[in-house]
Amino acid sequence: MSFFFFLFFLSFFYIFMNSFHFLNILLVFELIVVSLFVGMFYGFSLGMSTYSLYFCIIFLTFAVCESVLGLSILVGMSRFSGVSMVKPFGFMGF
Repeated sequence: MSFFFFLFFLSFFYIFMNSFHFLNILLVFELIVVSLFVGMFYGFSLGMSTYSLYFCIIFLTFAVCESVLGLSILVGMSRFSGVSMVKPFGFMGF
């Protein structure tokens, strides 16, 4: 369980230190979501409740929606400006 916390905090550290490319940020966000999902699944499986496993599936569904929206923003930015770097333009300012 501590490995998942380590991944969670390491990914936040990576976002604050090396956030130059938008695709890297999306991948780190997915690492955060996967580490949260595995941690929740491990924590809820100890309780053996059926509703908690349904909550994990709903959380995973929202995580997929979040990743699809992030990729659509990336495609929109690359079509509009031709650049997918974060530093030359403001966040969501294209």
